[in-house]
Amino acid sequence: METKGKRSDFFQIEKKRVKYFIGGALGALGGLLLGRFLEKGKPHLIGVTKEAYAFKEWLRGKGEEIKENIEDILAEAKYSYHEELEDTKEIIQKEREIFEKLENLVEKKGSGKKEG
Repeated sequence: METKGKRSDFFQIEKKRVKYFIGGALGALGGLLLGRFLEKGKPHLIGVTKEAYAFKEWLRGKGEEIKENIEDILAEAKYSYHEELEDTKEIIQKEREIFEKLENLVEKKGSGKKEG
């Protein structure tokens, strides 16, 4: 029984070695193929990379444009808000003046009736 156990251990070790060998061979083959592909496909890869870079720059420009538009909108909204607030403040001040004048008129008429 012990010899059978030793044999199975031996075959497991050999299977691992074979797997590593196959993996290494496939890795080397992949490296060679990748090298050939990079040699032959270099002009295409450069073109694709150039277009990707141009797209990135275009996208960045659009992002800046959108950011500027949003900042302009916010600035205009803030200005409009403060302008309306100032207008409201002036209207309230005028209303107070009118109420004060009305109070004075009411007081004068009220005091005039008492004297008469």
